[in-house]
Amino acid sequence: MPLPTATTGRNTRAASGSSSENISGPLEKGPGRLPGASAGSEHAPPDNMKYTMENDNQQQVKSFYRILEEGIAKLPADVRGALYRPCAVDCVKDVVLTELRRQFEECGCDLDRQYTKYGRSEYFFADVIEPGRVYEVGYPRCLCPQVDAGFVDSAAHCECSRQSILYVLEELLPGRDIRVEELETVLSGGEKCRFRVIVG
Repeated sequence: MPLPTATTGRNTRAASGSSSENISGPLEKGPGRLPGASAGSEHAPPDNMKYTMENDNQQQVKSFYRILEEGIAKLPADVRGALYRPCAVDCVKDVVLTELRRQFEECGCDLDRQYTKYGRSEYFFADVIEPGRVYEVGYPRCLCPQVDAGFVDSAAHCECSRQSILYVLEELLPGRDIRVEELETVLSGGEKCRFRVIVG
C-alpha cells in the first residue's frame, strides 16, 4: 500500500520548490527514506511494516474469497455447479482419478466391489446402500486445501466437492445417468462430508 502523500501547505510548497522552508517530519532523514529505514535502504520498508503489509494482504485475500462465495451462494444451483466444475476437475483429474480408476479396474469395473474393498480409509468412505444403484460417499473431515489455508469457510464451497465426485463417477461410468446429492458437510455444520450417489 503506498504511503499517503504529505498534504500540509508547508510540505506542499517545499515539495514543489515554491518555498525554501525545509520539510519536517519522518522523511527529513533523506529523500524517499521511510521512517526507521537505515542508510542504504531508502526504498525498503522496515521489517515491522513488511509484516503488517503481509498480514493485511492475507486478510484482503480472505475477504475477497468470502465476498465472492457469498455472491455465489445466491446463484441458481446450475450456475453454481458450472462455476465450480472446472476447479473440481482440476483438483481430482490427476492423482485422485488415477487411483480410483485403478481400484475400479482391479475390481472388474464394479462399483459395489470397489466400495466394499476400498470404501474405508483415512481420507474417504463409501457405503453401498442399494447394490448397483445407490451409494453414500464422502470424507471423514474437510480435506479442501482452501479451507485449511483459511481462505474459505462458506458452505457454498462444498459444491466443489459434489462436482468432483460427479466428475470421477462420470469418468468411471461413461454414458450412465449419475446424480450426486449433498447430505451434510463440515462447512454446513455436519460432523463429516456425506453425499448420496444415484446411478441410473
